[in-house]
Amino acid sequence: MRRAPLRSSPLPFAAFVTESRCAFLHAALQKYQEEIQELNEVARHRPRSTLVMGIQQENRQIRELQQENKELRTSLEEHQSALELIMSKYREQMFRLLMASKKDDPGIIMKLKEQHSKIGMVHRNSSEGFFLAAPRHILEAPQHGLERRHLEANQNVP
Repeated sequence: MRRAPLRSSPLPFAAFVTESRCAFLHAALQKYQEEIQELNEVARHRPRSTLVMGIQQENRQIRELQQENKELRTSLEEHQSALELIMSKYREQMFRLLMASKKDDPGIIMKLKEQHSKIGMVHRNSSEGFFLAAPRHILEAPQHGLERRHLEANQNVP
């Protein structure tokens, strides 16, 4: 039994290649149509133009939100700078009031200097991008009769 070589007749081989190529293309076309059907079902049979318009609208909204986010970030930085300036002025005034009082208490002055250094550290950290919330007791001056001393100082001024 002797087999005939494959190249003995080029026509059946070419027909086989053509048929296999057609079968492959037919299978690929069926798969493509199935995927399109699935996408249409997901899109609820909306036309492509409607989907594209929806995506474009979402993109516009995203860009608007990004712009608003930038503006809010800038506004937050400006407010933070203003608050730091206000707190700095407040600390200066409290220090002057303490120094002007008749009873210079070294403990209060030392505590005020410690608080000033802590606030300076928080300021440096927030300038680097860290938003640290300083505890309330750090930002407030000690309440050891400051109101009374302030009233006494104002009464003694002619």
